[in-house]
Amino acid sequence: MIELPYCCRFRDHIKFDFEEARGEEGKRVYNEITDCDWFRDASAEVRKTVPEGHVLALVLSSDETLLHAKKSVHNMYLSLGLVDRQLRMKDFGRKVGDFLLGFAHLVQCGSRRSLG
Repeated sequence: MIELPYCCRFRDHIKFDFEEARGEEGKRVYNEITDCDWFRDASAEVRKTVPEGHVLALVLSSDETLLHAKKSVHNMYLSLGLVDRQLRMKDFGRKVGDFLLGFAHLVQCGSRRSLG
């Protein structure tokens, strides 16, 4: 069983189970990570071994931040993909559920930019 900290502001917006979503015309809709076939299949595999187990979907992302003139860094974030997308993508000064992992600096290598 997953124990979420009492202080977890978005614990009521976390989905642990597969939900197949359908649009108005009955067509399959993919709005959340928990709507996807891979999530359904991965959850089934986990539950073969741990019946009360869940798949924990993590999202890695980056966001370029301009420091000054021509200097910038890319903030690297980790977020819980099981948080409802509407809430996860909402910006409250920073994304809900995002945890800053660190910074990546891009360097010029010939005609291409790459992580340094």
